[in-house]
Amino acid sequence: MQQRFRQRIFVSLSAGYESATYFSAFNGVDLNRTDDYYYLQVAIDTNITRFWDIGFYYLHREDTSSLEAFSFTDNQFGIRSSLIF
Repeated sequence: MQQRFRQRIFVSLSAGYESATYFSAFNGVDLNRTDDYYYLQVAIDTNITRFWDIGFYYLHREDTSSLEAFSFTDNQFGIRSSLIF
């Protein structure tokens, strides 16, 4: 979802969820697991020129797994830029 403010500023929000089931490919090995993964991203972008955008974002990711070794929580802050031809 994206909302434009003041002609050149864009605020966006994106989110997602995935449920994945993994199973062993070998007989006799019981390493099955289920993961629930989601992310949430908030971003602010602006047009520097007609062909150049720059923005800042925050991304939160989390995976809850039935095997604790595969669970994680991650937070990222970043700067992005794009040139449009």
